[in-house]
Amino acid sequence: MKAYDRLEITIGRDLLINGDPPVTDLQLDQAEARFLDNWEAPSMCEYCGAPIQEQFWGREVDENWEIWDGNKWAILINCENCRFWEWYRRDCIPSNLGHPDENHLQCASKLRAFEGDLPDVINWELAQYLRRRPNAWCRFTPAGLEQVVADILRANYREAEVIHVGRPGDGGVDVLLIDSGGPTWLVQVKRRSKPESVESVETLRNLLGAIVLHGTLHGLVVSTADRFSTRTRAAVTTARQFGYEIRLADRGVLERMLDPVLPELAWLDVMKHLDPEAAAGFAPDQVELPPSGRDTSYVGAQLSLWDSDNAVVPTERSVLGRST
Repeated sequence: MKAYDRLEITIGRDLLINGDPPVTDLQLDQAEARFLDNWEAPSMCEYCGAPIQEQFWGREVDENWEIWDGNKWAILINCENCRFWEWYRRDCIPSNLGHPDENHLQCASKLRAFEGDLPDVINWELAQYLRRRPNAWCRFTPAGLEQVVADILRANYREAEVIHVGRPGDGGVDVLLIDSGGPTWLVQVKRRSKPESVESVETLRNLLGAIVLHGTLHGLVVSTADRFSTRTRAAVTTARQFGYEIRLADRGVLERMLDPVLPELAWLDVMKHLDPEAAAGFAPDQVELPPSGRDTSYVGAQLSLWDSDNAVVPTERSVLGRST
């Protein structure tokens, strides 16, 4: 992760990195090159490989910078998959030297680190961590993963009642999902210790036995395995012929189901605190500036959105056969 949460530069006066001056001339040169001369957004997120979205906002921007005093512009980049964000602002302020000074402000999100076993409750920090480190799903304890899966189901199916029932001798049922006005789904959760694992058909057979004993027709297998075996998918097709509706959710499906846990505009709170004017420019429907006598004509545009055949961007996250 980046070594800074905030970087501020004032040309000709000082440069601070996390509140401290640069240690070496090389550090100063690198900072100026990164944030003053060659600020260029990456096309792909360096953490999860998804496309990066770049947006521009400016106030009273003159194409040739002939009108200096009051000029201000900002660039925001963010990843809609893992919610990484970074923004850079540059503005001009009056100076007694006959020409305006330039202020530069750069901020970037920081990933929270989790040591050892992962927590047994989901929140946006943990969801972001899992999006950036897919192999971390293996670090849940079996009981902790059951709790997390229950939380993820609650976030995706808010009208349903989700009950964690997992315990020793639970008969193959770890979670109950009682759909409002619909069926009850029996959920079995499996935590695999290796990311490349393949979930075998035995897990499905255990769930089918529980479904028969509980007198229901709907079941869901959730696994941190990379995929389900061919025999498992064939068994799902066979079970459907007898009236049983079985859904499978591997690690990739779980990652997509993190969407409602993650903030839509992860950068907004920080930007509102440090630069409410820029925040209002990027998210006018989310931020309302107090009335002022100053002319604040905005120029905003989305610059570009890159895509790649190799990047996986979550779209549909429903595993129960209905849109969420």
